[in-house]
Amino acid sequence: MRASAFGASERRPSNHSALRQETSPDVLANLGWMSISLHPDAPEGQALAGASPATDPLAATKPSGTRIRSRLFIKYVALFVAVVGAALLSNGIFEVFFYYREHKAALIRIQHEQAEAAAAKIGQFIKEIESQLGWTTQLP
Repeated sequence: MRASAFGASERRPSNHSALRQETSPDVLANLGWMSISLHPDAPEGQALAGASPATDPLAATKPSGTRIRSRLFIKYVALFVAVVGAALLSNGIFEVFFYYREHKAALIRIQHEQAEAAAAKIGQFIKEIESQLGWTTQLP
């Protein structure tokens, strides 16, 4: 035993070969019915090295972790597609609406210019008629 900086004693194995013997593949294969999870995101029931799924008594009762994870992934993909689709659809609707307003304003502006040009031509025609009538109605 060795004293640590905090006053508690910690125990270290004196022989490293004993530690290697405890984690040998043969020992792990004998514990094949046990399962471990290496990470919180890892699927539950990940079997130890050398274990077969037929020896796991809980394999038939547990749902597959990858199947659950793939369903969750599909839900996230569907949500992402729905959000992007809604954003694109709303953007398209706004674009069509603003294009319609802009096009309508341009048509009104063009019609106003054409009406002013027609009014100027009509005014010029009337002035010509007045001048011609003035020549005919002049008294000598």
